[in-house]
Amino acid sequence: MTDFRGMTFSLHGLDTYNQAVDGEIFARKFGTFMRGLGKSDSFANGGRRHIFLIRDLHTSSAVATVEERMSKRGVPPQSGIGYYLDGASSIYNDTPHARTLPLTIVQDIATLPKGAGRTFSFAEIRGTPITPESAPTIIRIDEFLERRAKRVLQAAIAERTSRSATFDGTALSSFDGVLKAVDLRGVMQKAVLLLSAGGKPIECIVNTIEVTELGDALDRRVIVYGLAHYDRGSGLPTRLDVRRMEVLQEGATLSRWRGAFDIPPVNYDRDGWDRQ
Repeated sequence: MTDFRGMTFSLHGLDTYNQAVDGEIFARKFGTFMRGLGKSDSFANGGRRHIFLIRDLHTSSAVATVEERMSKRGVPPQSGIGYYLDGASSIYNDTPHARTLPLTIVQDIATLPKGAGRTFSFAEIRGTPITPESAPTIIRIDEFLERRAKRVLQAAIAERTSRSATFDGTALSSFDGVLKAVDLRGVMQKAVLLLSAGGKPIECIVNTIEVTELGDALDRRVIVYGLAHYDRGSGLPTRLDVRRMEVLQEGATLSRWRGAFDIPPVNYDRDGWDRQ
């Protein structure tokens, strides 16, 4: 995976408005982009290891450049920017690797081009490598990427459902959803995770998680990591012994855009993505 010095997000406006960019559309798309970077950092390193600082926010155009900086000491982490760009490139090229990506990453990337050609012209993400001799990675965010991302997501869900339906045993896994119904009675405390993809419930044993942490996570979107128990014939685990839990941030925060970056969950139905 290539190491990157920084990453630039740019949004281009419609000819109808002399290529000027709608501020609300920029805030929404940039918020989705920043959320995807945070998730990529978590998946690449098993937890957040970086913060993403805004190095440039151009006032004359809808362009923002961010840089990656370690937020915790320890073993040098993998690049969250590199993970994100690798995933976006895999989706753009529809490679086999794209169908192994976390579904929440694919969903966020599929959300970026929604509305291209209608509420904005197109967008671009550009990764600048640390080594000068390496070429930058540039991906165009438009209707083509949206179609690719939808196809990758559908194929990934189908493959994983088919594969897990014949599996009987345990496996270390991670799941994205909203934590509900915490029951702290007894030694083996229990909770329910409503999956972000499909809304299906998974029973979780959470006795290794501190009570205060559970309280903070209740009714919030989280990623849980642990030992999943599968029964043959079921596409989902019947129980998950949670080892670690991470509460996902509501959205990137810039004081001047307070509230504008809170992106509602992405839902998918047979008619397509239900929001821009």
